[in-house]
Amino acid sequence: MLKKEDFRTLSTSAQAALRKVALRAIDKGEKQLDVASLIGVTRQTINNWVSKRRRGDKYAVTGKYRGSKTGEKRIINEMLCKKIQDYIKNSRPEDHNIKSALWSRKSINALIKKYCGFFLPLSTIGEYLRRWGYTAQKPKKLAYEQQPKPVQVWLDEKYPAIVKQAQMEQAEIHWGDEVGIKSECQMLQSYSLIKRQNTRSYS
Repeated sequence: MLKKEDFRTLSTSAQAALRKVALRAIDKGEKQLDVASLIGVTRQTINNWVSKRRRGDKYAVTGKYRGSKTGEKRIINEMLCKKIQDYIKNSRPEDHNIKSALWSRKSINALIKKYCGFFLPLSTIGEYLRRWGYTAQKPKKLAYEQQPKPVQVWLDEKYPAIVKQAQMEQAEIHWGDEVGIKSECQMLQSYSLIKRQNTRSYS
């Protein structure tokens, strides 16, 4: 004798098909207990389906959607999402004491930890970024002969003015490196908004 598959493990469409078969059998005069045995559910379940249809419940046959609606059960609420997005768009990781040159999934996770109190899986960070309209950019190449002090002065004194000017002109800031490349250099991935606006060059 073949073992009946658990009704609860079936797909939504398969469950709807069996509900339709069950209700049709009841309409033909079959007993609820017999139909329940045939379908693989309890008599009470059959009775519930019949009662729902009698009340005009639109889910009597199809069943309710199993899963959360868009926006439900998100780990970060809407207010915090807007706050995190604003930080990513208008500040640098270093402004939040995060050791990273650009916003990557790892540095964004550190930002979330700082303001939300918990870390997220990197895959979840990627999902949030896609939802917010960000896409992964080409990897940057790490320079082996850096001059951190002059770079920091430029970041602290000149870069804020560039950001302000770019915002006033609704322009984008693109980063480019002129470095000697070694074959063993490590690659890091950062993110940027997908949409494109007016573009100007800054140096």
